[in-house]
Amino acid sequence: MMSSRKSYRGYLQYLLYHVTSPGFVQQSFDALVNAIEQSVVQAHENPKPGSVFINTGDVENAGINRSPSAYLLNPAEERARYPADVDKEMTLLKFVDSASGN
Repeated sequence: MMSSRKSYRGYLQYLLYHVTSPGFVQQSFDALVNAIEQSVVQAHENPKPGSVFINTGDVENAGINRSPSAYLLNPAEERARYPADVDKEMTLLKFVDSASGN
C-alpha cells in the first residue's frame, strides 16, 4: 500500500521529513522506485478482469497545518480560494479482482 501519510525514510530530498534519519538515501529511493516499477510490469504482463472504483470525500480532523501563522501570510485572495488551511479532500481508488471479489 502506498500512503502519503507514512512511508519509509530516505527517499525524499526534504530534510524536515527525515530529521531522525541521515536524510536522502539513494538506496531507499531506488528500492521504492524498483518495487513500483516491478508492480506495474507484473500487472501489465498478467492482466485479469476486474473493476476500478473511485470515490472522493472530505476527511475531518485527519491533519493539521504545521504553520498556520505562515499560511496567514499568503494573500487574502489566495486564502479565499480554499475553505481551510489544509486540503481535507481524499480520493480513494479501489481495484477489485472479478474472480475473487477482492
